Amino acid sequence: MFAPMLKSAPTPSAQEEHDAVGRILCKYFRRVFVGPLTIPQGVLNHFFPPSADSTPTHCPVPVNILVTGSVPSGSGLSSSAAMVVASTLAFLAVNDKLSGLTKGQLVEMAMSNEKRVGVNSGGMDQAASVISMPHSALYITFFPTLSAEPIPLPTPRTLPRAVFICSNSLVVSDKVVGAKTHYNLRVVETLVGARVLALHLGLKLAPSDRPTFREVLGRWLEVPEEKGGPTLVDPDALRSGLERILVEAEKLRPSDVVDGQGPQFHELYLSWVDVEAEHFQLYKRAKHVFSEALRVLQFRDVCLRAEDTKGALPERTLAELAGRADATCARCGCLRQPSDRCGVGRLRVSLVAEDAVDEFIAKIKATYAPYKNLEGDALHEVIFATKPSGGAFVYRMS
Repeated sequence: MFAPMLKSAPTPSAQEEHDAVGRILCKYFRRVFVGPLTIPQGVLNHFFPPSADSTPTHCPVPVNILVTGSVPSGSGLSSSAAMVVASTLAFLAVNDKLSGLTKGQLVEMAMSNEKRVGVNSGGMDQAASVISMPHSALYITFFPTLSAEPIPLPTPRTLPRAVFICSNSLVVSDKVVGAKTHYNLRVVETLVGARVLALHLGLKLAPSDRPTFREVLGRWLEVPEEKGGPTLVDPDALRSGLERILVEAEKLRPSDVVDGQGPQFHELYLSWVDVEAEHFQLYKRAKHVFSEALRVLQFRDVCLRAEDTKGALPERTLAELAGRADATCARCGCLRQPSDRCGVGRLRVSLVAEDAVDEFIAKIKATYAPYKNLEGDALHEVIFATKPSGGAFVYRMS
């Protein structure tokens, strides 16, 4: 919510030092606009550069800001992405900068803005926050361009209506605080792992090349990637390619690690992102990336066919995920839910028939110790059912 600020009110300095380690989400808001001293080009300078005319029409609208929300921080529900998207959209709205803006452009701006907080985000959370559609999951791709395909979830005409149940393990995972040792570390591991796999596959790389796993897969499948017109791999071909490259990834030694030493390694992988690590687990990262990408396509197929798989696809042991990818926490395994999509945070998301929601939540409450003394609103804050809805929008109050 925005309210005009008095012209006589003091304006905060654009050079104010912001604490990137703080847990308070208002710091996300400030960094969206100004950015840290090391990355000063926030959206404020983008739309109102210091060198521009200083007349009122070229100055941002002074505002007082009220921030509120219901997304638990550090729970795995992408509260940081929601905050960055809302902050960016609010700034654009109050300064009348929404004209001609596409959802894709908003996603790209939000991705850039979250990097200013110190988190090297890939963009999936921001895309979901912006492009979400009612009654559907989204199959989101970033290549050759950002796009989102709505995937209808089972409806009463086929199966019982499916809803998601979010279960917070109550173990807080702060992306900013743990960025160097967890979030950013995984980013570097994927890039190093992609290069090692590319060399294993015999692909030609320049000393300065830093390919992604997607680029390695594309080159291995000989998918043309001409600038301005890359070829989109259809889901069937992508599925086949993922199945084949998983076989190659298995040939990497499970204990394969690379020491983060040497000037060339530092320049290529560590000079642009804050990371603290003594070694990097490349096999685990490669296996995780490709197997999860394959699961996405398999789940997409299940939804499109509206077949009852009885939870066979989403179900997998958390021990497998945690041991392979450092992508979950021990307490998630204690929830014992029959199907899950466990994110990097401390949350489990279950796909449950709508008519079984109450029974499902009651069983979790009875068996998961941190929930046993919670009732009413306190319980609803940590475990609740939700349905896919629309993405971010502006609500103007007159």
